[in-house]
Amino acid sequence: FLAKDENEELREWDRVADLIVQSLSGLKGVKAEVRKDQGAAPAIVSRAYINLDGSHSKTIDQVIEELKNGEPSISVNRIAMVPFVHESKTEFRVDPMTLVPGEEEIVARRLRETLS
Repeated sequence: FLAKDENEELREWDRVADLIVQSLSGLKGVKAEVRKDQGAAPAIVSRAYINLDGSHSKTIDQVIEELKNGEPSISVNRIAMVPFVHESKTEFRVDPMTLVPGEEEIVARRLRETLS
């Protein structure tokens, strides 16, 4: 762990978050963006935030359930509007820190399939 290059690791997480966001480009009712420092630790890591607006045919609960029960199973983080009290009904995030190299392509594909 200590031998890892932190800057290289941060660049890789930037790349992964960007790949996931780009994979969702053009989908109706889906807004995806890379953000840092949004209540997730550590704040210096880029994460992919996905927001479903009212025009999307699925609810966030349906999307999370489909991802969880699909093959492979994918777990995403629902955004807490007020920590530990109120969860967002429209937004979740994918944290690249939880993926091993190569999994980002699978996650991006499954997200696009589920949200299309």
